[in-house]
Amino acid sequence: MKVILSKDIPGGPGFGSDTSTFVVVTSPAGKSYRSRTVAGKVLYNKRGTLHLLVEGSPAYDIASGKMAFIPPLRTFSVNIGEDTTFYIYRLSMEHHFTESSIPLQWLYEAGTGAAGGGRVLHAHPKIADFFDLLAGYIEDGLSTHLLYLHKAQELLFLLRNYYTREDIGAFFAPLVDYDHEFSDFVLSNYRRHRTAQDLAEASCHSLSAFNKLFRKTFGCSPYSWIRKQRAHDIYYDLITTNTPVKEICTAHGFGSLSQFTNFCKRQFGVSPRRLRDSHGIYHGM
Repeated sequence: MKVILSKDIPGGPGFGSDTSTFVVVTSPAGKSYRSRTVAGKVLYNKRGTLHLLVEGSPAYDIASGKMAFIPPLRTFSVNIGEDTTFYIYRLSMEHHFTESSIPLQWLYEAGTGAAGGGRVLHAHPKIADFFDLLAGYIEDGLSTHLLYLHKAQELLFLLRNYYTREDIGAFFAPLVDYDHEFSDFVLSNYRRHRTAQDLAEASCHSLSAFNKLFRKTFGCSPYSWIRKQRAHDIYYDLITTNTPVKEICTAHGFGSLSQFTNFCKRQFGVSPRRLRDSHGIYHGM
């Protein structure tokens, strides 16, 4: 599997990544690509066959030349049915959905769509050209945040002008159930408040109301998400920093190094030291 990333923002494929603006994946059949989202993402399948599974939604196939929208705050996986190349573009709600690009009102008029995962669209030839041009920019080293911020606006402009209002509303309909204020609170506070009860109290919700709002916004239970997020944060700290393992253990609230090691073995299949060794990271204790 060959993966090309936008180089201005760190991040990449695999466990928990969500920070790359634009990702190009070329893969033989039988492989899989797994990630999680904070912002929403447009996936365009240039060639081959993909099977997309988004947390909280039914799985579906994306044929060559088709596009799908992956809503924020979801874990998703792409299973490769045959040799393929696909692109993933990260979109920001606060920067990209405006009256001048695609008004959120269009989404509300189309109705809620999170449960159905939105609509797959055939990529207009101009949009296919758009993605190919971006891939060329990255291969030529033209990777700056400002470039991709403007290009995201261009993508939405193209969508607005080459598709009907109804198609666009249905395509991005999963955003209707996205509560930006609530998600910001959770993302800013889950490290300090490690249980659903603590987060509910901090947000001034009853536990039942918090659980209901959490599932609507994140597509899963608070317990499941907090456990996955904790594993993601630990994984990131282990493979991208030189912080001693003992300090990472303490920072994530483990009472002993043996508890931390057992957690890593359950989540990643190896000890913290082995995980670091496999990525070439210094493993001072």
